[in-house]
Amino acid sequence: MNLRLWLGLAALVLGACGGPGRANSTTDFEVPTKLTESVPSSTSTTAPPAETSTTQGVSPVPWRSASITDREPSPASPVSLTIPVIDVSAPVVGLGVDEQGQMDVPDNVSEVAWYRFGASPGQPGSAVLAAHVDLASQGPGVFFDIDELEPGDEVTVGFDDGSTMALSVVRTERVAKASLDVDALFARTGEPTIRLVTCGGGFNPQLGRYDDNVIVTLVPVGSPP
Repeated sequence: MNLRLWLGLAALVLGACGGPGRANSTTDFEVPTKLTESVPSSTSTTAPPAETSTTQGVSPVPWRSASITDREPSPASPVSLTIPVIDVSAPVVGLGVDEQGQMDVPDNVSEVAWYRFGASPGQPGSAVLAAHVDLASQGPGVFFDIDELEPGDEVTVGFDDGSTMALSVVRTERVAKASLDVDALFARTGEPTIRLVTCGGGFNPQLGRYDDNVIVTLVPVGSPP
């Protein structure tokens, strides 16, 4: 099989997915409603009601604890991705969804998008990192060769707090877009899993898109397979 046929996802999510020499295509991967509902609203939070005394002289229950110890720390965000076996060293940017409700990807084929409203790598659930395989205007993308990854290959994620995490490939698969299990891909619970996603399969010039997605599943080194 010609592995070069496994060209990209210009947007498992959003953005164009045209191969070199092809016109830029459109994406057809829509993030489900339950994911878009998780995006924080721009509407300000309603302020707590002012305390009032009661006839019994008992103060009302506090609206929210101000104690720092009661607040969970925010997880570190991924900022870099290194895949030595295919010579990848790329910045990671946190993105959400666009106006059409699709997962966003960078305009630059050299960058990787992390779905910031989902899990961060190492957290319970599935952390999704997506990138272009190629673009007609820029050439091959950072995920051009991820279909070559095999079980046991190591990947490193760097975080904004200076820490790093070693990951191990569990499997690489090609899935028809029509059969993609979006719930599993963006799972919010379960063992920590990381998924690299791009486009794959044949390119349909009439629709301007690839038929499949290439999905590489990884787990933190030392985790059960």
